[in-house]
Amino acid sequence: MIAIFGDSIAVGHIDDQGGWPARLQAYFGKLFLSGKIDDTQSVHNFSVSGETSEWILPRALYELDNVSWDDPRIVIVSLGTNDSAWLMNENRHQVPLESFQKNIQTILDKALEYE
Repeated sequence: MIAIFGDSIAVGHIDDQGGWPARLQAYFGKLFLSGKIDDTQSVHNFSVSGETSEWILPRALYELDNVSWDDPRIVIVSLGTNDSAWLMNENRHQVPLESFQKNIQTILDKALEYE
């Protein structure tokens, strides 16, 4: 099972085929149908357009603890674009670098529990 946490890029916001996670699922489906793999690899896309690491963090921790895992267990974290957005009126990034680093590390530490 592959769990993906990300922003609009991982959602496939402007991709008529559903973005790279949907393409990944389709690829595994083709391999299964051609007999090259024994079972389809499930891809669970927990991404939400517009989210930052601050918003993804609590949801990722919850989902990682509650998802029904199949082997192999792969977690992909694909975010940062919204975190780095510059807020002109406040003269700062939407999420400070230190907070972003802490949020990502917390998600990765949780993902490693399922290694």
